[in-house]
Amino acid sequence: MTDELNLEPGTIEIIRHFEPIAADGTGCYAGGLVITSGNVIRVSNKLGRLVARATVPQTFERGWAFYNVGRFLGAIGPFKNPKLTFRDGYMLVTDTDPTETGLSVRYPICRPDMITSVDADPEFEPELAFALSKDNLKTILDIATNLGLPNIVIAGQAGKLQLGALDVLKPQDGKMGAKLTIGKSERNFTLAFLATDFRKIKPDDYKVAVGFRPDSNREGGIRTVSTDERRHYWILSQTAPGGPAAQKARNNEED
Repeated sequence: MTDELNLEPGTIEIIRHFEPIAADGTGCYAGGLVITSGNVIRVSNKLGRLVARATVPQTFERGWAFYNVGRFLGAIGPFKNPKLTFRDGYMLVTDTDPTETGLSVRYPICRPDMITSVDADPEFEPELAFALSKDNLKTILDIATNLGLPNIVIAGQAGKLQLGALDVLKPQDGKMGAKLTIGKSERNFTLAFLATDFRKIKPDDYKVAVGFRPDSNREGGIRTVSTDERRHYWILSQTAPGGPAAQKARNNEED
């Protein structure tokens, strides 16, 4: 096992894209990342509501963990080709080309159990699938931001598959929102997600699979896979409120 590691640009890109997910973590060193041996990096936010996995273009011979991904990216930022040398309690960051710069940066490493992490894919049984374009996702996220709507909704209604934005916790505002038809659906359902979770994934075109909790059309989750199949995200839905006001708002959605 080597105590030195040259970070490939593709690996740094994945770590950068996972930073918003890691930053929504818990534990002694919130916002960290656990790297295991192999060529896969996994990350989870608090409670495992948003989980991601990516295949990176290099194989790690050893595992390690570090806190605060944003600061780690700042530590390796000055280097054209960062090299990590692992020492007792920290890693020394230098450049693979010793003539490139004489700079070195020390950054702490920590125990993996101090970081919120996962070591396997979530259990998931897909029941329908569709393609989600980068442009359609951006459109709905922009509307959610501009209207102050905290939820992204995937719904099947009257044979149509729709992507929307609304606030499921304020059913009295049921008339405010947006929906975009993106396909067909034989099942009537409504799954509401936190818009903040969708903002944490890399803007891209995705293949999306939808799964449901048993006997439910309002609870479940999605698995999104990049077109190159190197990045996978699992997002759990947010439970919609019940009661007469919520039902009225749901009826408004169908108008």
